[in-house]
Amino acid sequence: MIKPKSHKDSYTLPIGGVPFKVSFQDKVFDEGDECDGLTSGSEEKIEICSTLPGHKQARVTFHEIIHSCLHVGGVTQILKGDQEEAVVQCLEYMLWPLVDLRPEIKDKLDW
Repeated sequence: MIKPKSHKDSYTLPIGGVPFKVSFQDKVFDEGDECDGLTSGSEEKIEICSTLPGHKQARVTFHEIIHSCLHVGGVTQILKGDQEEAVVQCLEYMLWPLVDLRPEIKDKLDW
């Protein structure tokens, strides 16, 4: 069982050589709307809602890591409107089962 992270937990995750700070907050907001997670590429940070169940936190963290990868790789600069979220969701839905079901991968992650 995956234990949820608390708001006291945070760590640095290197994304393409860029250190992103991953933190867990009681509430996360994107332009005034409450959400499960948020990535700020320019600030090199990822925020995850600490009140989510552990498995949901893990998946949201994975989703936000994909946003970070697109930012570091320069892809977000060429996407318009909702295209970034569409690409992230596609990658999340295709790749999450590989991470979620493979113990040799999951064991290496701090989820």
